[in-house]
Amino acid sequence: ILSLEAEAQARGVEHLELQSPHDDVGFYEHLGYTNKGTTHAKIGFATVELVNMSKTISKAASAKSKQKPRQKVYQYIKHLL
Repeated sequence: ILSLEAEAQARGVEHLELQSPHDDVGFYEHLGYTNKGTTHAKIGFATVELVNMSKTISKAASAKSKQKPRQKVYQYIKHLL
């Protein structure tokens, strides 16, 4: 995800949106994504509930962050262990 964010920022993208299973919401929130509510998606014959997540990745927003994103990921992984 960090590589995707870096590539998007390099291309001038300022805002990312994704849909996450409920089990992964904590991971994305730890990386700075905001929960924007739920949605439903049809996958095959099943309908699943997903969480809409978004994050602003502009350089100005990144400058406000006190930690590097990679450090945040490592801290989150350590928290899970």
